[in-house]
Amino acid sequence: MSLIRLASFAKYALTLANKLIDVYRANGLTSYDIGCSFLKTIAASSVTDKVKKANHCFVINAFHGHAHNHCYQLQYHMLYQKGLGIEDLETYEYCYQELSQFLYNNYKQALHLIDELMPAVEELKQQLDLSDADFEQWNIEELQYLEALAAEPEYDPKKITYVKVLQSLAKTE
Repeated sequence: MSLIRLASFAKYALTLANKLIDVYRANGLTSYDIGCSFLKTIAASSVTDKVKKANHCFVINAFHGHAHNHCYQLQYHMLYQKGLGIEDLETYEYCYQELSQFLYNNYKQALHLIDELMPAVEELKQQLDLSDADFEQWNIEELQYLEALAAEPEYDPKKITYVKVLQSLAKTE
């Protein structure tokens, strides 16, 4: 990836940092898995004074932090930051991992169902002389039917009277 392209992505992180300071005010902390290089980006940006004034810190989360040199770890690893307790700042990583696994499993299931069911569906379509266009037309017709049901029927006093007479007749029998 070119440096120009990387620089264009930095604007999103800078915008986020700017907004975080607006919302959370002074003494905030942001964990970013490229926190080390992002500090250099912040220092060269238009928000550097705002970050300094707000005493906003950027740290690296637990997992990514161990990939950095020891001096940097001592300064910016979240383990050594006061006030974070045992937080590892990896929540998004966990969520992303779970979402990725969920999507992957559903994709595998869909492929399995397609492989397993398509021959039976194709055979049934052939036996009943159906095409994909038939299914699409049925969807259109069903939607039209349901939309028609959603409309209030017109008030017809004769129909109401007729039903009342039928009910009355049923009681007398």
